[in-house]
Formats: sequence, structure tokens, C-alpha cells
Amino acid sequence: MAKAKKKRRKSTTRSKTKRRGRKNRIDYQLNIVGLIFALLAVLAIFRWGYLGNLIANVFRVFVGDTDLIAETVFGMVGLYLLVLGHWPNDLPLRRLFGMIVVYLSTLLLNTEIFFAYLNIHSQFTHVLWSLLRADFRRGRVTESVAGGMTGGYLYSITFFLLSNWGTVLIAILGVIIGILMFTMIPFHDIIQYLQRVTFACRSFILAAGQQLHGLRGRFFDEPDEDESDPNLSSDEPDLAETTQDAFSVSGGPVDKSQRSVDVVIHDAGLVATTKKALTTSTATLATPAAAQESKETEDGLPRPHDGFDVHFSPTGAAITDQKVTPTGNDLVDEPSSKTVSAPFLSPTDPVAMTTRADQGTSTVPHEDYSNYQLPTSELLSVIPPTDQSSEVSLIQKNRATLEQTFKSFGVDVKVIHADLGPTVTKYEVKPGLGVKVNKIVNLADDLALALAAKDIRIEAPIPGKPYVGIEVPNRTVATVSFREVIEKQPMHPGKILEVPLGKSVTGDIVTADLTKMPHLLIAGSTGSGKSVMINVIITSILMHARPNEVKLMLIDPKMVELSVYNDIPHLLLPVVTNPKKAANALNKAVSEMEDRYQRFEAAGVRDIGEYNAKVRENNSDKNNAMMDEMPFMIVVIDELADLMMAAGNEVETSIVRLAQKARAAGVHLIIATQRPSVDVITGLIKANIPSRIAFAVSSGIDSRTILDMNGAEKLLGRGDMMFSPVGLSKPVRIQGAYISGRDVEKIIDFVKGQQTAEYDEDLIAHVNDVSQDNDQQEHDEHFREAVSYVVQEKKASTSMIQRRFRIGYNRAALIIEDMEKVGVVGPSEGSKGRQVLWGTENYQQYFDPSQPTSDQDGNYLS
Repeated sequence: MAKAKKKRRKSTTRSKTKRRGRKNRIDYQLNIVGLIFALLAVLAIFRWGYLGNLIANVFRVFVGDTDLIAETVFGMVGLYLLVLGHWPNDLPLRRLFGMIVVYLSTLLLNTEIFFAYLNIHSQFTHVLWSLLRADFRRGRVTESVAGGMTGGYLYSITFFLLSNWGTVLIAILGVIIGILMFTMIPFHDIIQYLQRVTFACRSFILAAGQQLHGLRGRFFDEPDEDESDPNLSSDEPDLAETTQDAFSVSGGPVDKSQRSVDVVIHDAGLVATTKKALTTSTATLATPAAAQESKETEDGLPRPHDGFDVHFSPTGAAITDQKVTPTGNDLVDEPSSKTVSAPFLSPTDPVAMTTRADQGTSTVPHEDYSNYQLPTSELLSVIPPTDQSSEVSLIQKNRATLEQTFKSFGVDVKVIHADLGPTVTKYEVKPGLGVKVNKIVNLADDLALALAAKDIRIEAPIPGKPYVGIEVPNRTVATVSFREVIEKQPMHPGKILEVPLGKSVTGDIVTADLTKMPHLLIAGSTGSGKSVMINVIITSILMHARPNEVKLMLIDPKMVELSVYNDIPHLLLPVVTNPKKAANALNKAVSEMEDRYQRFEAAGVRDIGEYNAKVRENNSDKNNAMMDEMPFMIVVIDELADLMMAAGNEVETSIVRLAQKARAAGVHLIIATQRPSVDVITGLIKANIPSRIAFAVSSGIDSRTILDMNGAEKLLGRGDMMFSPVGLSKPVRIQGAYISGRDVEKIIDFVKGQQTAEYDEDLIAHVNDVSQDNDQQEHDEHFREAVSYVVQEKKASTSMIQRRFRIGYNRAALIIEDMEKVGVVGPSEGSKGRQVLWGTENYQQYFDPSQPTSDQDGNYLS
């Protein structure tokens, strides 16, 4: 028995030794596994060599573009095994499950965003696997694969059951649920915490509002030192108190026995501001210029600042810069000698003293635009996205076809990247060492044949890249919605003239800032999309700018394209359809430009931005006369060819003058034509309008006329265009945004409902006066001097005009013929000189009807 027990003890010791050895071997194996995990993670994260890219692509099969997160976690697990020698088992199962739910929801959301961007609605896993296989073949990580195959399978299920928005909702809920499971915080605790945060924010806002209200009350109740009158007794109330007794605020009842001014304020927080505004606006009537700046009505009452409407009572009394002493229900005025004027308006400067009505056609805001609401994108129709999944599946096939075609012609190239755009797919091709770019360009027709494409365009090279771009038309063209581009347009506060044009090949929103271009030329054949682009530009301006910020002058010889914009408050005058009147309108725009420069000189500024900044600085001081900011002026010509045929010289001269120097004055041109020939788009017009948009044209000659290069003849039409702004060496291909006529009408109806049109009557009268203005404009530049000369000499002949002004015979003969048409001279009498029929009064009445007649010495020339 003793021996048996002894043997049993020896076997027990031997078994313990075996178990300890087995445990050491397990720890040693886990250390090796941890080292391998860490090494694979490092190779995948840093993409070292072919093996690193291969491992990264393996991770991307499962988790897609979030592979760095998975690789990092994989490496941390490896380090854990390497250091501690056992699997991490300290994390509770609930928290681990919460992390997994958050990660899967992230993969699902990433996949939904990816396919929504590509407008793909089927075969999700097939598309992702095609992209992954391409990366495996290349041995690189280049293509985006969203959430990998895991996200693809999840998205296939949720899209079938819940569509796009349902998938987004499920993904967000999954993230929230996973976070709650990981943190182990009860849901009612989160609700209580949110309630406490909301209550604290509300208390802070109320306290801040009470402090601001107290500061505002103290600020407006105290009289200004410069407005106090030592002659008034201390017990007399100040002007703010007397004016508060003189009118009712927010539509309150008014005693008819009092002389009252009824002020309706749309914001109750402006009560104190109203007192100050009325004080400021009534302190400027001592000088004529300040009186005109205060916008007096027919009853003699000045209008307060913008921000509230003023309704004057029939028995209202005029308010002047006088201290007011109440006696009963009436107000007794005591005159004061104080005057207030704008700091940069000299009283002796005739330009600065000119009233706003006479200073220009676009600077007279007669309406209150403080409550003007800009149209929103909700008024626009929603265009469903186009399914381009078939185009995605064609990309790999076309890549192989391109490489094989180049190889068959002995050209060593490699297709690096492809971008699926709305209209075309752009393949980026990298030429091999020693391959000339011309070899690739010369194979355009052969490539189109191999790809079975209508036509292809080769961009050699792509600006900023060592690649050649090959643009292949899509079989399924995606429509770019104006609502989509206006909603996704990058917001730049203060840039009211930045308009979205459409989408580039890469899917980016392309915008154009009219203040930087500063003029735009649009050309293309009939039906290519010019009129839609003009509607997009004008509608975008209407959605970003108020009528007092931008004024429009629309010229439409075709009579049907822009007439829908009649009666909107942004117009200076009704849409001009007569070519002769259009020449007058452009001439008036030139006059407005010159007038603005005179005002800049008087104010000591260089451009419209500095002028408006100085106006705002002036208006911020309550002691200065209120001034109006200068609005931008946009001149839109829908068909230049008709104008050039009817009044070519006058139109070209006005356009060139505006294009040369109108930028600083805030006047911008947008010119469109369907006949881009050199007799319409002349050299002077092209030289002064560097920003251009070319739609599809019929020949390379027309393309060179617009863009100075070929390429526009290969555009596909229906909004496919090339945009060449100032500063870019090569044009950018864009699919223009589409806006329907119904959407344009919705925006116009909304704008008309905000304000009524207020045309400039003087401008309309000038534009409608075709006869005299055009007669004078059609004459030679020496015509006036020649008329003055023959009136003084009392004789006229072609040779005399030729010698006097040193011009050619034909030109002098034309001047004599114009004189005969006007009635200055009689008909030809052979070798004798012509009889002069005009006298001093006729000359003065024709050229300067507003000026007094000349003196007896015959000094007619100005």
C-alpha cells in the first residue's frame, strides 16, 4: 500500500510538469501570433510594397475605406498578444457588441453616401467587387470602395426594404444604439442631461436678453450731448419722449385730435431704434442736398430708415431739425441752427450735391426692402437622379479597350484613373517614357471606333497633371438639376453675384463670380442650351440678391426669351426688344458708368465696393445724412447677332466701352449669341470679354472664334459646355444645370409678390426716343464740328470739309450727305458750293436743346 501511494505521488508531479510546459508553449505561440498580427498591420497601414497593398486590399474587401481603423485595431490586438501572451478578455460582451454595431452602421452609411453620389440603384455588390478586383490586379489602393463587401451586402438589404432615406435613418439609429450599449448609460439619464443643458441655455439667453434690454434703454433714454439745447429748461422732456407721444408703435390707436405719425414696426425690438431713426432722419433738412437725401413725401414728412413701414396721417405736420416743446396736445417748434451732412459729400461739389434721382438710373431705391424675402430652393422642382449603374460597369471594359488599342498602335500608355461625369467619362492616361503626346491625340478617331463612341475629346495634357485626358460620351446622360446645384453651392457670404453653372466631369459644382469675370460671353448653336443657361444665371441672381442690391437691364431682340421677367422689381426698365431701342439702352448704360465714376471721384474711392463701404460707415453715424448703397447693374443681351445687324456700330461701341472700364463701377455684361462668327463677335469684343462659355457649335472655326481653340465642335449639346473663365489656361468641361420654364415662373411669381416693379421713367423716355439719338449716333465723329464750321462759314463743300478736318474724300462726302439729310445744307448744284440752310438757333436746337443759344460771335463749339 505504501508503495502504491508513493507511485501515485510521482505521477501527480509528472502531470503538473506536463501542464506547465503545455501552458508555456501556448503563451509562446500567442506571442508569435501577436507579432505576426502587428507586422501585417504595419505593412497594411503604411502600404509598403506589393505585399502591403495586398494586405490592405484584403482588409478593404471586408471593411472598405475604413480599413485604416480595422488595421489599427488588428495591430493593437497583436501588440496585446505579444506583450501579455493571452487574448483580451477584459472587455464586457455588451460593450464589444456596441462597438460592432457602431462600426457596421458606419459601413452602411458610408456605402449609402457612395452610391447616392454615383446615382447607382442596383447591383451594389457587383460594382464594389469590380472595383476591388481592379485594385487587386494593379496591386495598388486607388479606388474608393465605400464600406466594402460588408457594407455592400447590408446596403443591398436596407435599400430593397427601406430605400435611401430609410437606410440613412437605420444607420444613424444603429450608431446611437451602439454608443448607448458601449457607454452603458440608461436612456432616461441622457434625456435628463439634455433637459438640464436646455434649461441652462435658456436661462443664459434670458439673462443676456435682459442685460441687453437694460443697456439699450439707458443708451436711448439719455439725450446726446451734441443735440442738447442750453436754452431749454431741465424739466422739458427730450425729443425721444415727445416723438413717442406723437406716434403710436406697433399699430396702436391714435388720437385723431393730435398731429400724429403712425409707424408700424415689424419687430418689437426696434422700438428704441425708431426713436433714434426719426431723430436722425429729421436732422438733415437744413441744406438742399440733405433734404433730398431724407426722401420727403408730398406731405413734407421725411421717411424713417429702412426696417419698418411708415403710414402718415392726413393731418401730420412736417418734422424739421428743431427742438420740440409740448403745449397741450400740439407741438410748438423752436428752430435750431444745426445742420448735418455726409462726411464725404462736399457742399460745393456739383456732383456730390446732385440728387439721387439725377445721379443715375440704378441708384434710386423707392421701396423698403428690409422685409424682402429671398426665394428658396423649395420653390424648385425635384428632378429624380439618373441611374448610371450601366456606365460604372462599362468603365473597366473601356479601360481594357483603351490600353489594348494603344498597344496595337505601338503606343505605351497606362490608364490610371477614370471619372464618371454626368455627360462624359474622363479617363486619365499616363504615357510611357518617350511617348509623344501627339501620338495619342492623332489616335482620336481610332479610339472612338474601338469604343463605339459618337466622338471623343482628348485633353493633352490635363492642367496640373502628367496625364492625358480622354473624354468618352456616356450612353446614359444624367440631368443636372438647378435645385441640386443651388443647394450644394459653396456659400460665400456677401458674394451675391456668384452663380452656379453646373457640374464638372468629376461631379464638383462649378460656380462663376460675375464680379471677377467681370463680363461673360455665351455662344453656341441653336438648341445647345444658351437660353437655359441665361435663365439659370438670372434666376440665381434673383435668389441671392434683393432689388436694392442688383438692377437688371434685359435686352431680348427675339422677344420671347426674356419677356417673362417683365415687372420684376429688379428691372430698371421693361425688357427691351427693339434693336434701335437696345442701342439707346446700352448708350444709357455707358452714361450710368461714367456718372458712377464721377461719384467715385467725388467720394475719393476707386470702385463700388469701397463706395458702399464708405456709405455704410457714413450711415453708422447717426449724425450724418442717410445715404443709399450703389447697386450692381447687370446688362443681359440674349441675341447679339440681331443687334449687330440692326445697329452694329452703336452696339459695338457701347459694348466695348462697358467691357473696358465698367467693372469697377459695378456694371457687368452677359452677352449670348447663336452665330459665333467674326462679324458678330468682333475682335474688340473678344479682347475685352475674357470669360466665355461655349456650347456645341458646328465647326472648329466657330470654336476658335469663341475659345481661341478647337473643342467646342465635339460637345454633345443639351447643356454640355466648355467654360473658360479669366485666369484659366484651358477651358473646363461642364454639364450645365437645367431649370424648367415652370420653375422660372415660380421664382418670378414669388419675387413679384414681394415687391412691385418700379421703372425709371427718365430711362424709359431716353430709350424710347429713337429718332434723334440714333440720328446723331449714326453720324461721323466730326459731324458736329463740321456743322458748326459750315454754319460759321456760310458755305459748304466736300473739299472744304476734307481740307479743314484732314480726312479722306469719301469720308468728307458722307459728312456732306448727312448734312443734307438733316437739313443743314441744300442739294448739290454742280461745281458750286452747297447752300447753308441752318443758322445759330438751328444748330443749338439740334445739338444742345437744353442750353441757351450762342452769342452773336458764333461760338458754337463746346
